[in-house]
Amino acid sequence: LGNTIVFPYSYKSSYKSNLLGSSTSPIQDVNMEEEFELKDGDVVTEVVDGIPTIIFFDQVHKYIERRMAKTIIMKLLGRSIGFNVLLKKITSLWCPRSPIQLMDLENDYYLIRFNSEDDYNKVVFGGPWVIFGQYLTVRLWSKDFSTSQSKVDTQLVWVRLPGLPEGFYSDFLIRAIGQLLGQVVKLDAHTNSARKGRFARLVVLIDLKKPLMSKIKINGRIQRIKYKSLPIICFSVWHVWT
Repeated sequence: LGNTIVFPYSYKSSYKSNLLGSSTSPIQDVNMEEEFELKDGDVVTEVVDGIPTIIFFDQVHKYIERRMAKTIIMKLLGRSIGFNVLLKKITSLWCPRSPIQLMDLENDYYLIRFNSEDDYNKVVFGGPWVIFGQYLTVRLWSKDFSTSQSKVDTQLVWVRLPGLPEGFYSDFLIRAIGQLLGQVVKLDAHTNSARKGRFARLVVLIDLKKPLMSKIKINGRIQRIKYKSLPIICFSVWHVWT
């Protein structure tokens, strides 16, 4: 735990050096760390019910969100994988154009920070990714994520709406429809321009704890749902084998 590496460097830093921001680490240059100074109004420390407590306010949260803007959380379903093996596999699979930072976390989760927006979008929206025949789950970093979650409970997936009536080919209408399935993260460029009328495509963050819908109704009409980039599915009882 605590391994960190930046591709294509062979340097591997400790968690402590990352935390302290050692000046010898190439990570600082790769990720262009923003200078941030805590001010009096940014943090409060106190003792609540005998427990030392620290509270960070808006400016700190905004800084964290900027710092983690191109960060994803990954986990390989069905098996554990070592740090160096995973690094070798993903660099071969993704061929990133800019350095990436990989850090191993608890419960077989990995965190990856990208320097390039193109590399980030390729990984987030370009799946499915498979390593050793197992599905590599990808989720956007969020402040609510915790490594104590032993099972993957959300997943980004491409969704198709085959046969969607032409009148609904509009950004805000397709987003509204997609919200029935989960949080809409991205629309296909062709979907937005209606250049591909065969089906609408969008990326949705689905909740794996809920039943997976194979169809919805739009104004009383059945609309089929097609999913891409999913592991083993059972539509009657949604289950991800881990």
